[in-house]
Formats: sequence, structure tokens, C-alpha cells
Amino acid sequence: EEWRLISAEDAAVVTHARNFRFRTPVVAPIGPSSTRATKTQCVRIYGSHGMVIETVTHLEDIPFSDCFNVEDRFVLTPVAGGLKLHISLEMRWIKNTMWKRTIETKTVKDTTDFYKDYQVAITKHLKENAGAAAKPDANADADADAD
Repeated sequence: EEWRLISAEDAAVVTHARNFRFRTPVVAPIGPSSTRATKTQCVRIYGSHGMVIETVTHLEDIPFSDCFNVEDRFVLTPVAGGLKLHISLEMRWIKNTMWKRTIETKTVKDTTDFYKDYQVAITKHLKENAGAAAKPDANADADADAD
């Protein structure tokens, strides 16, 4: 789903949201090898002060999936020479289960591993593309003339 504007009441804060569905692999002693998932994301842009991206992820096909959601928050703030990214994660429990500690431990580990890989990929991409935004696209004029 495309991002949709939620609010822009204050010129300094603009909020967009989207939902999307996907399938993700599962490595667990019980349950399916993959599961359907839904993410709901909300991004708030605070002008030149940064942005916050909040995500709620619900896994549909795993055992005890009706007991919890995974919520994460990315906070991007400008700093001298770049951006600072702070990521936080929370398990939001809807119902209790005797498997809570096991589910929480595995989810936090898997998510932390993902974010470490994500950080490496972002850093590599930024280094490889440093200055690319400042360079004009040679095809931009050709595309504009074609219209």
C-alpha cells in the first residue's frame, strides 16, 4: 500500500502511514517454515529536526501469534556531518502464554540480528553512494523532454 497522508495540521510535523503484507521465513522448533505478516507503519517528519518511524508487526501463522505484536521505533536525528539512528523494540503482549519468555528471547535475538545486518547494509550503501544526490541525473533531461 502507498503511504497516505494522515495529518499535516502543524506545518512543522507531517504524518504518513501505510500497511503492507508479506511472507517471512520462520526458524523455530515448532510451527511453519514461513508465516504471513502484516506491518503497520507511521512516519512523523519533524521538519529539519528529524523523523520517527513506528512499526507494529503481526505474524499470522505461528503458534501463539494471537498473544503478541512486535513494535519498533526508528528515531532519526540530524547530527554534525550526518544522521543518528536510534532503534528500539518492544514486545506488546495481548494475552499471556507460558511460552512468553521463550518467544520474547527469540524475537529480540532475531530482531537484533536483523538490525545489525540492516546497519551494515545502510552504511555500505551510504558509503558507496556518497555524493550521488548532489550529482545531476544525466537521464533527467531526456526523461523530461520525452513528456
